[in-house]
Amino acid sequence: MGTTPRKKFRGRFWALSAVLAVGVLGAAAPASAIVSTVGGGATGVVATGPVSVGPIAQVVLPAAGGGPFTANAASVTSSVITAGAVNTSTQGLIGAGGFATSSASVASVLVPTIATADLVVSSCTSNESGSTGATTLTNATVAGVAVTATAPNTTIDIPGVATVVVNEQLVVNMNGFTSITVNALHITTVLGESIIIAQSMCQVAGDTVGSNLAVQLRSFRATPSKKGVLLRWKTASEVDTLGFNIYRQQGAKRTKVNRSLISSANASTGHSYSFLDRSLKKKQRSAKVRYWLQEVELDGSRSWLAATRPFAA
Repeated sequence: MGTTPRKKFRGRFWALSAVLAVGVLGAAAPASAIVSTVGGGATGVVATGPVSVGPIAQVVLPAAGGGPFTANAASVTSSVITAGAVNTSTQGLIGAGGFATSSASVASVLVPTIATADLVVSSCTSNESGSTGATTLTNATVAGVAVTATAPNTTIDIPGVATVVVNEQLVVNMNGFTSITVNALHITTVLGESIIIAQSMCQVAGDTVGSNLAVQLRSFRATPSKKGVLLRWKTASEVDTLGFNIYRQQGAKRTKVNRSLISSANASTGHSYSFLDRSLKKKQRSAKVRYWLQEVELDGSRSWLAATRPFAA
């Protein structure tokens, strides 16, 4: 299912290795909500792995809102990335009509042998209606081939070198809040380096945001073990839910790993579940592996609820 541009979702956006959760296609559309807190921020460049960079020009949005808050850097110089001017901004408002908005821009980007761009820009907005994000690329190339800001979460594989996600959008709708992280370019090299260029993050929290989801998800986690990968998830409530499927994604392909539907307790107060994937071979274990949780409703409709990574980048 969904082997073309795909969405990857991360738990609370400030924890890069945390739980990933999402509503259908990242959409959250409650009838109304009062925004009680906001959050988010932006970062120009951050790299982890054998060579660490930044975070460069990082700015954080306080829970009470305010702003605009800004940060900037004249340039970025390292062995994994060089860039020119970096500018970030974030602001927010609580109460009726509350919102959070952030943006990041990085000029003259060069990641040797992988990517170049005259300008890389990301932006996001969260409010009581949900979260949206966008990426703009000017004269950008990946592996020497011109690219533009394509559909969210478009992945370009450079065999033996790196995987590049263009316009990565990580959306969360869970427990009364909605958030989004937009990484204009997210590069993961075969050496274990993770390079994020132009990251924007937005979040709002309120009593009714996301309340129309058939399943309210508390958590979804994947833990490696000697026998395989243990998937565990907890729901806060379930309405008209028939059961769940677990999919494992490697590259652009998603494969269902449970032979039969994992039955739902369909409990209004929620339930805890677990599933052990014994089919992933040890040599296949890498940060590129993701697990997706799919909900199946009584009428047969299906929704992606969450995704998570069992292995650190």
